[in-house]
Amino acid sequence: MKTPVYRDFDREALDAAYNPLQSDPDGAALLRDYESNSWLMRHQYPRFAEHCYGEREELRIDFFSCGKSHAPLLVFIHDGYWQLRTKETFSFVANGLVKQGWNIAFPGCSPITRQPLNSILEELRSAIRWLRKRAFELGSDASHIVVAGWSAGGHLTSLLLDEPGVIGGVSISGVYDLEPFALSCFNEVLQLTTTDIEVLSPLRLPCVDKPLLTVCGRHDLPEIRRQMQEFAAYRGPLCQSDQSIELEGHTHYTILQELEAPEGALTQLIIQTFGRHRYS
Repeated sequence: MKTPVYRDFDREALDAAYNPLQSDPDGAALLRDYESNSWLMRHQYPRFAEHCYGEREELRIDFFSCGKSHAPLLVFIHDGYWQLRTKETFSFVANGLVKQGWNIAFPGCSPITRQPLNSILEELRSAIRWLRKRAFELGSDASHIVVAGWSAGGHLTSLLLDEPGVIGGVSISGVYDLEPFALSCFNEVLQLTTTDIEVLSPLRLPCVDKPLLTVCGRHDLPEIRRQMQEFAAYRGPLCQSDQSIELEGHTHYTILQELEAPEGALTQLIIQTFGRHRYS
């Protein structure tokens, strides 16, 4: 009999429980499609620009302007379990909200293979502060910023709610407790410590009382769904404006299509929760 290392999972089962590509045979193909759609978005959208917010090559922001002034801003944090993929894979999700009058920013950050997780978080804080400082010239409202992220980006989103100017967040298929990662094969790269688990797990930190939408697909990994449910229950008594939703028919990967489409469920949820705001 194998020995459990986390809840009822032995090491092999725990590795699989947090590996969406292993459980979803369509995941790799969808990621390739997303990369192609993102390339088109960057090269065909007329109001796209890349900006530097730091000295490292990774510290750049892909910015999609809706063409209005004083527009609300969504800052999207990419996934990859803090080590894989880049902002360029996810440009496609800008399509929905720019057509609804929002600006969209995709900050890059250095992978965890080059620095600890808390440093990644600080880079993203720097990116948000850069965007706030230059909000007027970018046509954004510095006081109306929503942070969103997918998978590991959802984890980082939950930690960025306390930034000034951020009015709320959208965590899509996020993770909120780092303990299972520290006990799994992922920690060979992540090198998470017991301190990291305590100070970088949203489920173990005081709640920031700003609206947070936690969303996943009904067919997402069971552990992703469980973590979302536990995090929603943890925040619930304090954060009355939160919403926690499982989207029917969606997996870990297909759920992003609801942000890509102007009338998609995630696009509309963001608009309904955080408003179209005012712009001219």
